[in-house]
Amino acid sequence: MTAPQDPEEITGFWRWAEAQPDRIAIVDSSGRTTTAGDLLDRSRRIARSFHELGLRPGDGVAVVLPNVPGFLEVLLAALERGLHFTAVSTHLAAPEIEYVVVDSEAAVLVVDASLGHVATRAVEAAEFPADRRFAIGELNGFRAYEDLLDPRGDDVLPRSPGGPHSRAKHSLGKLTSPQPVIK
Repeated sequence: MTAPQDPEEITGFWRWAEAQPDRIAIVDSSGRTTTAGDLLDRSRRIARSFHELGLRPGDGVAVVLPNVPGFLEVLLAALERGLHFTAVSTHLAAPEIEYVVVDSEAAVLVVDASLGHVATRAVEAAEFPADRRFAIGELNGFRAYEDLLDPRGDDVLPRSPGGPHSRAKHSLGKLTSPQPVIK
């Protein structure tokens, strides 16, 4: 099966969110809800920030996030811009996180502050650029996740039609040796 090349042929979340923006898309662990329209807005603001950071189709984004709404926001933004998306397990040790982040060639990393000790060790060992690190919650050495939600521009960028650029880069396979999916 091949991905549609015409952006008008793309269905799924984006059309659903535009058609039913008040429909509940996420219910988090505290019971707080996020509508499809809000999720669409937040993911598009992050997509704009990725563009402003210089990311182009084929570049990578990695996340070390538990099951939080930010995971979906970043995933949707990456897919919308045609970026590689690498989800790094929150159960890995710092050297394993470092390996996956470096091997994924991610240009931006988003982590949860609750994983700060492991994430900080991993990004320092990987010499990951400080201006490309973002944390949900407060974490020294990382920019605030809210920075991704506040791009300079406010226009909506054209969506990437998907295809060869928007793919996952790793599969955990065995926890001791993450396996590349594409290279």
